[in-house]
Amino acid sequence: HFFISNLHSPNGREAMSYLKMRGVSTQMISQFRLGYAPLGNGLERFLTSQHIDLETQLSLGVIGQDLEKGHMYDYFRDRLMFPIFNRQGQIVAFGGRALNDQVMPKYLNSPETRLFHKSDLLYGGNFAAKAVREGHELIVVEGYMDVISLHQNGFQGAVAPLGTALGEMQFEEMWRITQKPILCLDGDIAGRKATFKSLERALPLLEPDKLLMFLNLQEDEDPDSFIRKNGKDKFNQEVSSV
Repeated sequence: HFFISNLHSPNGREAMSYLKMRGVSTQMISQFRLGYAPLGNGLERFLTSQHIDLETQLSLGVIGQDLEKGHMYDYFRDRLMFPIFNRQGQIVAFGGRALNDQVMPKYLNSPETRLFHKSDLLYGGNFAAKAVREGHELIVVEGYMDVISLHQNGFQGAVAPLGTALGEMQFEEMWRITQKPILCLDGDIAGRKATFKSLERALPLLEPDKLLMFLNLQEDEDPDSFIRKNGKDKFNQEVSSV
């Protein structure tokens, strides 16, 4: 709620402008519960005002501690915030995108906690499981924004790994949802390397009821840019041809 309220305040003007520039609708902002983490230590002050003790704040990975200087700091600062849901739809962590492209890393995920193990989850998996039961394809893409763009354009089975190469638990999570997930990573060199790495990891796991399909985009294309250029009907044709 802290992040959401900041996105809709003057503090979040730049983050909201970024979302509008990317064409993200109000509905998607609400559905994915997007927010903004401001500069400073506002979250620590907010949580403390809600009587949440410091030990809990630290254990959940939203507050960090400088062990040398002894002071606390907000783990996410000046970032567009993406809540990460478990399969039950409960928020267990966050991803944050830097608004200044000079800031690295561009995307920062919550640290591992007792609630959050990033190699076990797929971003958007809580929405995709229901969508696949309703007839949608499970499409695995690279990033948060790709997932949101595909959902907005009607591909509600889109999911993404959490900033890491796909691992065994994530493949098992895909196959829990469908026998034939479609891997559609970016068309650049990094995306193709990630595709081959995913294939290498998946090969020992494949079974007659655990398959893996591939949709290869043109060089320098990702699902979001492809739909912007060619339209969602063309992307649907590509998906149907797999």
